[in-house]
Amino acid sequence: MMMVKERFIEQYGVPRFTITSGGSGGSMQQHFIAQNYPGLIDAITPDISYSDLVSILPDVVDCGLLTTPVVVRTPAPRLFRSLTPANVG
Repeated sequence: MMMVKERFIEQYGVPRFTITSGGSGGSMQQHFIAQNYPGLIDAITPDISYSDLVSILPDVVDCGLLTTPVVVRTPAPRLFRSLTPANVG
């Protein structure tokens, strides 16, 4: 975010305000940037935010870690391969 703001200033000049916007994961990023880099942004407008970002973070990070070994490398079980619209209903 610091590099983005620096590039903006080089290209257009100093902005009057720096305001971020985002939902879900974007709202988490806004909270973390505002907390870790005070003064970098003037306001945040999170949408679909979490009440407690610290407790939700491990679950969010774990999802990304599990995607590669479980979803990509594991073939579908035989049960799921045999399901068709005709035998499900």
